[in-house]
Amino acid sequence: MISRRGLWILVTLFVLANLALGALMAEIDVFDRVYAFTRAHEDWELDEIILTFWTTILSLVLILALLSMRLAREVAAASRRQLDMERKLALDRKQLAMGTMLGGIAHAMNNNLQPIITLSEAVRDELPDGSEHARDLDRILQAATSSREILAQVLGVARSSTGSEFDDRCAARETILRALDLARVALPNRIRLSTHLEPETETCVVALSKSNLETIVLNLVNNGRDALEGMEGGIEAGLNLVAHAPPRARIEMLDHPWLCLSVTDQGKGMDETERARAFDPFYTTKGVHEGTGIGLSEVLSLVKGAGGDVELTSTPGKGTRVAVYLPYSEFTGGRHGEVDSDR
Repeated sequence: MISRRGLWILVTLFVLANLALGALMAEIDVFDRVYAFTRAHEDWELDEIILTFWTTILSLVLILALLSMRLAREVAAASRRQLDMERKLALDRKQLAMGTMLGGIAHAMNNNLQPIITLSEAVRDELPDGSEHARDLDRILQAATSSREILAQVLGVARSSTGSEFDDRCAARETILRALDLARVALPNRIRLSTHLEPETETCVVALSKSNLETIVLNLVNNGRDALEGMEGGIEAGLNLVAHAPPRARIEMLDHPWLCLSVTDQGKGMDETERARAFDPFYTTKGVHEGTGIGLSEVLSLVKGAGGDVELTSTPGKGTRVAVYLPYSEFTGGRHGEVDSDR
C-alpha cells in the first residue's frame, strides 16, 4: 500500500512533468512544426496517426487520474483504520494500567470496609428493632456489604469484563427498590427522586447478582444527579414489562419476556457528540478530578453480560433518559422475594 506522502510525490512529479512537456512544446513550436510536416506529407495519413497518438496520451492521463483517485481513497481508508487501531491500542493500555492500579485500591478499600461492617453489626445488635438508629445502621451495613461485593468485580470492569462469569440471579423489583432507597439518601435536597415500579414486575428474576443490579441503578441515578449539577429538578425511575425485545437484542434472546428499567432526569441533556461517546470507557465531560467516566460504560457492560441492552435518548436543555432492557424469568422457588441460585 502506497503511503500518503508517496502519493503526493507521484502526483507532484506527474504535474511537473506535464508542465515541463507543455513548456518545451510551446518553446519549439511543436504544433506548427507538426502541422507543416503533415501538410507536406498528406499522403502519409499523418493526421490519423497523430490523432491516435494524442488520444492515447489523453486516455493514459485519464486512467492515471482515476488510479490516483482510487489510491487516495485507499490511503484515506487505511489512515482511518490506523487511527482507529491506535485509539484502541491506547484505550487498551489505559485499561490495563487501570486494572493494575485498581488491584491495590480494591485491597486497601476492602481492608477499610471490614471494621465498618464489623463495628456496625456490633452496634446494630445492641439497638432495638425498628428504631431510627437501627434503620440507619441497616443502610450503612447494606451499603458497605454491597461495596465489598463490588470491589471483587472492579477489576473486571477495568478490563471490559461483561460480567458473564457471575452466574447470579436476583429479584429485580426488590433489588431496585433497595438501590433507589440508598440513592435517595445520597441526593441533595434540590433533587427529587420519584419512582414508578409496576406491580407486575414483582415476580421478575434477572440474570444479575444483587450487587450488580444495585450498581446499575446507582450509576444511572448518579448520572442524573450529575446532569442536574447546580440545578433544581427531578429524577424519575421506572420499571415495567415490555411487549417486545429491544432492537439490538441477541437472536437467542428474542423470544424471552423483557422488562425495562428507565431513569430519566431533567438535567442539561447531551449533544450529538456526547451521546455518541456516552458509553465509551473513561469518557467524561467533568473535570479531571471530578469523574472517572466509567459509570455508563459499566452499566452497558453488566447489562450486556445479562443478555440485555441499553438505549439512551437525550435532548440538550431538556434532559436524558436511559432505558435498560433485561430478559427475565419468573420465580422458580424459595420464599417470596428470594431466588434460588443454580450455582
